[in-house]
Amino acid sequence: MTTNPRNVVIVGAGPVGALMAVYCANRGWNVHLYESRPDMRLPENKAKIQNRSINLALSVRGLTALKGTGLALDEFIMKSGLPMRGRMLHIGNEGNLVSQVYGVHGECINSVDRAKLNEDLITAADTMDNVEVIFNHELKRANLDKGTLELENKITKEIVKAEADLIIGCDGAHSSVRNALMRYARLDFSQEYIPHGYCELSIPPKIGTNGQP
Repeated sequence: MTTNPRNVVIVGAGPVGALMAVYCANRGWNVHLYESRPDMRLPENKAKIQNRSINLALSVRGLTALKGTGLALDEFIMKSGLPMRGRMLHIGNEGNLVSQVYGVHGECINSVDRAKLNEDLITAADTMDNVEVIFNHELKRANLDKGTLELENKITKEIVKAEADLIIGCDGAHSSVRNALMRYARLDFSQEYIPHGYCELSIPPKIGTNGQP
């Protein structure tokens, strides 16, 4: 265990992990943020991401979390966001349309590009003096009693050891941190798959026959 009482390792640099890194850094922790994927901000990696167009719905709760960083991230993110004040329901086989607003006082959720949100949060964390962001490193094992972790460099296959007073798992549905925790604590865990899928449609803008968009 490191003698530094404020050393935190965060596994997973998705939107949650990157935002957590900013919050921990604001509280004075030395933050080591590990991500198994390559840096999504690099041009050679962006092409692999931009073929997916699914946006993220950002609610007031999400905006409050961004605002709480003190970095005006809520305002910055919403510069490229789009308010969604309602939804359109397609009823029956004939496709009758029914418009349904989200609230009577103009409440809305906001559509934002998930990849851009993630990039902006990583950049916010990466610019802080007490945050180190390490890509291409996958957690292999963790000793929660000693606060030690072993991560594999996915490029060189080297095993890197890290120490932490606090380990935070933000590594998604198939969490390696959770798997490690299950070896040390009695906890119930279940994972269910819904029977539904999704179909992604690309509807590019075009000029109609009347010359209007």
